[in-house]
Amino acid sequence: HYYGARLNHLGYGLLGFSEVKTTDQTTGIYKCDVYSQATANHTQGKLTESATYTKDDILIHLLLNTWDTKVSSYGDDYHKVYLPYPKTITEKSYSLAGKLLSTKTTTTTIDDYDNPTKIVSSIADSTGTYTTTTDNTYENNANSWIIGNLTKAAVTVTAPNQPSQTRVSTFTYDSLGYLASTTTSANDPNYMLNKTFTRDGFGNIIK
Repeated sequence: HYYGARLNHLGYGLLGFSEVKTTDQTTGIYKCDVYSQATANHTQGKLTESATYTKDDILIHLLLNTWDTKVSSYGDDYHKVYLPYPKTITEKSYSLAGKLLSTKTTTTTIDDYDNPTKIVSSIADSTGTYTTTTDNTYENNANSWIIGNLTKAAVTVTAPNQPSQTRVSTFTYDSLGYLASTTTSANDPNYMLNKTFTRDGFGNIIK
């Protein structure tokens, strides 16, 4: 079933349906998807909520998306690029009796080129909260348009009653933007892994 179609008369045209409901005719499980129709941040057509129910109307899964928009300006108001992205994603899982089992939350920060510079993902259940934090550093060369080369990634995981653990990886590139080397370390030189890559004139790895 489709609900709430909307048309914008100021140039955006059809904004899509506000809600779509699909039902599994075998099990009776149905899902309700809700979509944005907001034009201010250019998020029209983006999924904002998805809820799954049993045939007895018991909620068993819920997805919530919070959208943000990165705006890049090129001189004036008529030359802008709008980049909507899911800043926060929340997923809740329930038992067949409707009891909340776990909640997963992912928050993302991006740079001007849509590269995720920070991702924080946490899962909370009856045993506690488990968190993974990823901090990324990128090389964006707009002059040669070599964009999104990851130069450093630091991943930190935490768990209840356990010390946090961090793994750091670094990456280097040649003048054409091809990956030249990687170094992975768990903050201990005894567990460091280095890789170097040799390429032919066509960019193929030969060593």
